[in-house]
Amino acid sequence: MKTTEEKSKYQRAKVRVAELKYFYNHVATYFVVNALLLLLRDHFTFVLLSKRVMGDPAFLDWIDWNLYGTPIIWGIGLCIHGIKILRGGSFFGQKWEERQLQKFIREDSEN
Repeated sequence: MKTTEEKSKYQRAKVRVAELKYFYNHVATYFVVNALLLLLRDHFTFVLLSKRVMGDPAFLDWIDWNLYGTPIIWGIGLCIHGIKILRGGSFFGQKWEERQLQKFIREDSEN
């Protein structure tokens, strides 16, 4: 029979796995959608725009910015999501501090 602490650890691990799964799905969606946007760029221009708008170079530049801006802005959001999921991405977080404390305690006890 599992103790309360083991159940709690299992629940935290389960939540962590769900978060990682969601993040990996987010990464996959990012690559698929943005690859399609960039590969089909010229086709979107013809499908979405009328002939009257096609002659306006400022509008076409705006569409290019959106097609290239989407991966950049979404990529920034994806990076923030990744940092959050990977527990802050900090090399000097609480776990690091604990490992360093244990290391120094061991070194001190050996001397």
